[in-house]
Amino acid sequence: MQVFAAPIRSGFRSLAIASITSALFAVSASAQMSKAVTRATVSVEPQAAATPIAATVWLQLHNKAALDAAVKAMYTPGAPTYQKFAAIEDLKQYAPSAADVAKVKQELAAHNLTVTGVDTNNFAVHFQGKSSDFEAAFHTTLHTLRMKNGTSMAAVSTAPALAGVAVGLTRSVSGATGAPMHSFMRHPVDPSTGVQVGKVAMSAATAAPKTASPDGAYFASQCFYAPTNVTFNSGSLPTAQYTGFVYGAPVTNTASGTVAPCGYSPKDITSLFGLNAAYSQGYTGKGQTIAIIDAYGSPTIAADLKTFDSIYNLPAPDFKLLTPVAVTGTDAGWAGETTLDVEWAHAIAPDAAIRLIAAPSAMDSDLQTSLLYVIENKLANIVSNSYGQGELFEDTEDVTTWDEICELAAFEGISVHFSSGDEGDLIADEGVADVSSPANSPYATGVGGTSAGTSPLDGSLVETGWGTNITRLSTTSTVDDPPLVEGFLYGAGGGTSQYFALPSYQSAIGGTGRQVPDVSAIADPYTGVEIIETVDGVQYYESIGGTSLAAPVFSAEWALIQQKLGATLGQAAPYIAAYAKTSYIKDVLPVSTTYSVQGGVADSKGVTFYSTASLIDSASTSPFFAGLYHSPNSGSYFALSFGTDSTLPVTSGWDPVTGWGTLNFPAIFAK
Repeated sequence: MQVFAAPIRSGFRSLAIASITSALFAVSASAQMSKAVTRATVSVEPQAAATPIAATVWLQLHNKAALDAAVKAMYTPGAPTYQKFAAIEDLKQYAPSAADVAKVKQELAAHNLTVTGVDTNNFAVHFQGKSSDFEAAFHTTLHTLRMKNGTSMAAVSTAPALAGVAVGLTRSVSGATGAPMHSFMRHPVDPSTGVQVGKVAMSAATAAPKTASPDGAYFASQCFYAPTNVTFNSGSLPTAQYTGFVYGAPVTNTASGTVAPCGYSPKDITSLFGLNAAYSQGYTGKGQTIAIIDAYGSPTIAADLKTFDSIYNLPAPDFKLLTPVAVTGTDAGWAGETTLDVEWAHAIAPDAAIRLIAAPSAMDSDLQTSLLYVIENKLANIVSNSYGQGELFEDTEDVTTWDEICELAAFEGISVHFSSGDEGDLIADEGVADVSSPANSPYATGVGGTSAGTSPLDGSLVETGWGTNITRLSTTSTVDDPPLVEGFLYGAGGGTSQYFALPSYQSAIGGTGRQVPDVSAIADPYTGVEIIETVDGVQYYESIGGTSLAAPVFSAEWALIQQKLGATLGQAAPYIAAYAKTSYIKDVLPVSTTYSVQGGVADSKGVTFYSTASLIDSASTSPFFAGLYHSPNSGSYFALSFGTDSTLPVTSGWDPVTGWGTLNFPAIFAK
């Protein structure tokens, strides 16, 4: 029985242009992409002939069937090579030859394309040139798609491939087409203003950080508060009264460690999820190395990490920033992503080594090259990646390349983890249900997300799948009559891949396609964590989340487990599935409560009652709960839900929000 399965679909982006120009598709996945891209596109136009191109041609692997068989055996209990992972030099038996590279270089040069680099093991050749020369060399045409969201991206009419002396050597081409990968970092926001909440300059904090306390350094460590009644009465109609439990600390709080809404410190997370079961026995990640791949990196990461460690009493890490390709640009969003990834991988596994690999851009080709760099130099046994793109919006070539690179990692015993996304089923963005790539690769571990906090009634852990809907109840001066339903805000990504078949380690789930995610960790930005980030020269406390948080947290948790076992386990996903129905994995279930927000509005027509279900217009059928949220930004009141992830359900067993669940540390590290 195969541990990993081959692709079941082909022809995504390479057929996008044909779909938009009303050509017919023979493959169902392509038809889905046709629908997704068409809905998102305003116009299609030929790319200008002189447009600069910087891309990578990935060469066909040698002995691919043998590689598949070797990896299958490494993850098959009882096989002679089970958990006997390969050395770096073993990659060469599957790598393209020097002769292959010479032919590719010759064909590129024949079309005025300049080679800028060749991979150490000949897996890839990097080149640059003009759009017209690319089209001639790869026998395709380039077009620019203008998207409804104001962005644009390139697409090809047919799958690019070299001919001539290099015929048959092209596996895929990346970098010339597609859109940049998305960071999956999310902030809590005030929908009334769109402004991030949970951010304050350290210089503006009203008291010294509580470094010895379980409270956050600035934000409150309690997210859920006892039920209350809130009345809105300005002396004239309409008036309203709502009752329910409260989300977020009082907006009047000013002392550090109590400020609204909330944000967890490392000690808070340790307490919530029982990590002391590992730490008390000396399992802190020592001897493990976590690689983190981000676009651009952060110019202040070393200083921010030092401040983070000082505030939260963490040891100085073995941290190195690596730039295999020079990084010349910066990006504020990716700087925040980098900060989150590094600080929280270190927070959970404080004695693990961390290697930050900064890619020169967020394009697939640069991020793929960065991952390959980790593999070819065996820089780490765990790799955390907090980015992705809807599978139906990825080039077929990029989807394939990601999968093969992840297979090489699995061959070496490196566990590669990808965030599952922050937009639920992606229907709101793409018009059709979709999953995130590269989390869809059967050789990667997809990490979904949860919301978590302590009950205000008995102090127990409350955890469910992350999905947020929000409805405004009142501004500072006006009752919303009826309540203003903002709808789905964000939630963990997941679902069924239309490209990859169901791997055998997911056979218990059923279906035909690869199911995403495999596992989950805390992600909801409304139950997020604190980071320290420098923005425009000023260090800030921020409360933050997204599956960008879940990926480094799970990666660090995996480091603790490998330290305990004294062994490298390789790809995590098959083990998660194998132990899914044991005490080692906590099944994350839907949560509901009679204390969810509900109430009524009185106006000239009478009183209208609004149940929790009518306030939260959820597309999911899962039970959920919702609280009263008083925004510290606008002063507006909202009904804020937990467990409403677009159409994705949170259920017993595997589900497309949390996978099989979260790691249960008290059970895993029981003495």
